[in-house]
Amino acid sequence: MNFKAIIALTVLLATSAFAGNGLNAHYEAQIEPQLLATFSSTAVKLKECSECDQASYQMRADTELFEKEQPIDLKRATELYLRRNSEIIFVGISQTDKTIDYINFGGYASDIH
Repeated sequence: MNFKAIIALTVLLATSAFAGNGLNAHYEAQIEPQLLATFSSTAVKLKECSECDQASYQMRADTELFEKEQPIDLKRATELYLRRNSEIIFVGISQTDKTIDYINFGGYASDIH
């Protein structure tokens, strides 16, 4: 086995070990509005990139909804989804149970100039 193959195998094993320990259980996907295919109170379908496959995630009772980090209700979130005028949408995803932790329409308030 050559040096590059050993390094690649080491990285793969380390990544698998971390994922198994739950260290990568939650992550944030930063997507363009058109990649959020469907949105409802029970589920969302999205693509993490334009070339990525579409994935389905369940909304939980405690899923948080935001507009530029300000809490919003489902009605406002639905309006933002339908208008698709946010530059970016941050989606907190739990890989362990394929649920949504939060959706933040429009990015972070500190990004506004």
